[in-house]
Amino acid sequence: EQLTNHLLRSSSSKDDIGQKIDKASYHVIDFNMKDLDTIERNIFFPWLREKLTQYASDDEVSDAFATVLDEIEKDRELLSKLGKTVRDQCKMAVSTENPVEAKESVTNIAQMSAALTTRARSIFDRIERLVVPAVALLVSEKEQKYIDNKILLKLGLFQSRVHLVGMYEAVWELEGDGRKERELFRKMIPYIPQKMIPRWRRSLYEPQAGVLNI
Repeated sequence: EQLTNHLLRSSSSKDDIGQKIDKASYHVIDFNMKDLDTIERNIFFPWLREKLTQYASDDEVSDAFATVLDEIEKDRELLSKLGKTVRDQCKMAVSTENPVEAKESVTNIAQMSAALTTRARSIFDRIERLVVPAVALLVSEKEQKYIDNKILLKLGLFQSRVHLVGMYEAVWELEGDGRKERELFRKMIPYIPQKMIPRWRRSLYEPQAGVLNI
């Protein structure tokens, strides 16, 4: 959203704006969101349902967890559809020869990106407030590490390294409870991958996500 609004105010050419927005949307939607959707749909949410309902104190608590997860998954579906619409608008901005149509597509992208960001933050907030404390309380550290390792294996080396750098960037930009999140990052991420982050940022993350920097 910030990148799109910045480019709309800039004097960059139509082709330059289209290419930058297309590359940025590829990283955010086709890389980050696609991987997140795959992991949540196939691994994380099925695991959450099993563990939270298995360890819940009674049926009422179990049903409450199931309702929360149902609502989050519905919003994830809407988020995915919105992301696909943004990508369609990006392709329009790149392919059209009409400057007016290109600008209209870029404006649409900015508006939809704002909606996408708002919904994503809402999902993240519910997970942080409701799901994370429940997992910490009910699920053993051993079981949590097991699912973390399973997710990393599913992502593969390249994706997991790029996502790790992105996670690091996001955590270190947090305000308020940022210190707590940084301490958790240091605790949960092995020493060697943490030390490799500067190299992975230069060699893997920046070539793909550097376009997001304004």
